Amino acid sequence: MNKIQETLQNPIIQLVLAIITVISIVLAIVFYIKGKRHAKIKYYVKHNVLISKKKYNIDGLNVSYRNKLITDLVRSKVLFYNAGNTTLDYSDIAKTDPLKIKVNDSYEILEVLEIKQSESSNLFEVESKDENSITFKFDYISPKDKIVITILHTDSSLKNFDITGKIKGGKIVEITEDDYELSFCNPNNKFLQIIKFWS
Repeated sequence: MNKIQETLQNPIIQLVLAIITVISIVLAIVFYIKGKRHAKIKYYVKHNVLISKKKYNIDGLNVSYRNKLITDLVRSKVLFYNAGNTTLDYSDIAKTDPLKIKVNDSYEILEVLEIKQSESSNLFEVESKDENSITFKFDYISPKDKIVITILHTDSSLKNFDITGKIKGGKIVEITEDDYELSFCNPNNKFLQIIKFWS
């Protein structure tokens, strides 16, 4: 017993035990944070103004899309990315604030051109559409899954284009093209390279 007490009273042993205790506490905190549910969707939008009245404004020139007269035409691509650590089900989206692309009443969403998914089983699709908004639904979105939606609309000002929605216990955030996870500079993002997001 005395030998054990002498050993424990050794300054070096005490230092080693103190270090082990600190490391154990740090690891416990790290594993707790990593294990905690973290629900987040990041999104990035790229616009390509195809027609703008401000640019052409030629008297007598009329432009139409599917027999509808328009003055402006914009193709926008929206990339959604599950940046959290948990799989999101459709039930994780608030019914009162679903995942939606919107323009204000002065503009119109003409058409959803395509939806591409890194996992076809995500079943990401249009739930409803009116002149100013598109609401989406899906089966699930696993961590790192990506969805790209291409739409045509008339908001060439690009000031009223908006993504809305609420994840229960999480958030939906806009990011910049500098985000490495969504960058074409990241060789792991084969999906983005294949669909040529920037074209």
